[in-house]
Amino acid sequence: MTKIIAIIGRPNTGKSTLFNRILRRRQAVVAEESGVTRDRHYAEGEWSGRKFTLIDTGGMVEKPDFMEDQIRVQAQIAIEEADIIIFLADVKAGVMPDDEAIAGILRRSDKKVVLAVNKADDDSWERQVYEFHRLGLGEPQPVSAQVGRGLGELLDYALEGIPETEVESADDSLKIAVIGRPNVGKSSLVNAFLNEERHIVTPVPGTTRDSIDSKIKFYGTDITLIDTAGLRRASKVKEAVEFFCNLRTSRALERADIALILFEAGENLTKQDTRIINQAVDLGKGVILLANKWDLVEKETGTFEDYKKEVEYRLGHLKYIPLLTISALTKQRIHRALQLALEIQQNCFRRISTSDLNDYLLPIVKNTPPPSMENKYVKIKYCSQVSVQPTEFAFHCNFPEAVAEQYKRFLERKIREKFDFTGLPVRLKFLKK
Repeated sequence: MTKIIAIIGRPNTGKSTLFNRILRRRQAVVAEESGVTRDRHYAEGEWSGRKFTLIDTGGMVEKPDFMEDQIRVQAQIAIEEADIIIFLADVKAGVMPDDEAIAGILRRSDKKVVLAVNKADDDSWERQVYEFHRLGLGEPQPVSAQVGRGLGELLDYALEGIPETEVESADDSLKIAVIGRPNVGKSSLVNAFLNEERHIVTPVPGTTRDSIDSKIKFYGTDITLIDTAGLRRASKVKEAVEFFCNLRTSRALERADIALILFEAGENLTKQDTRIINQAVDLGKGVILLANKWDLVEKETGTFEDYKKEVEYRLGHLKYIPLLTISALTKQRIHRALQLALEIQQNCFRRISTSDLNDYLLPIVKNTPPPSMENKYVKIKYCSQVSVQPTEFAFHCNFPEAVAEQYKRFLERKIREKFDFTGLPVRLKFLKK
């Protein structure tokens, strides 16, 4: 299981500099003024064969104003979510009241805490480091995030006892991630899948914190359900909750073959839902939209058709993504979601022969040629499918850069009209011929 390491501390102790130093690249914004990091940044890191997720947080202060109060709560959520905490202090400033207040919070937590004392650029600062023993957080680790001094010892100490990240064994099961905003019924849906007696269920630990992968067999196909569990405790800072939801969503999508994106039927798609959809599409994943709690929607003739049109309007050019109205509570149409996932899995491996593709598309291109751009008349010579997972087609032409985005969408629609790529992103690239 990949561990989460959060860097915590008061403002201007060098947290973002340490974050960048550990990652060996400049990712977080660094400046001399305090309060630069108001949101959390996260990235995947590795040290001595051990992989982890590193989180950079905003500074915590004992008596916050409104903005600092939000930063403090976000940092507290990071503490709650992390497996390991690096508490960063400043050797040049000494032990400050805010350091003591933060140390008190950390002593009450059940997490592994590593006290790092930053800006100890050389041995002359060793004596001042001992002052930080009074915080009661174990042996202080002198480091210099600016020059990299003590970084290896710090990470060795933080990751002590954690085995090297094992290479995941081959798993041929269909991996389905259940994704969505908090409290839309993700766990209820997974439980509804698992409670079906004809399914063979085996719980195994997942790689995302607070999630459990569930193995089921559905009509002879092995499926791994990835439930992106919600946060353990609600927060008054909405952005902080969304940050960790986004973190878990990203991890789950990277592992999944198909994403079941869940939202409440009474609310329709939100901006956050469309962000998740676009993230899945960008990763080349199959996508199914599930409007949950459909049993609570008042219905009359044409209710579903009207609802579907509204969803498709919000999807824009992603209208190829199928929509199902379900109820995790009553299990209405939940098995259709799995059946559709199996169909999309087949589409993932679909290959169209070059001859079939050209016999179909070239007459269409001839009758509806690409519009000219800056006196450049685009002539498409031929096309071919170049890959599966992701599904990608290459079009060879004389002016690839002159092909308008609208025409690319036109060709994609034509491909979908002829060949079944329901729920699956299709990528088009144009090459010089």
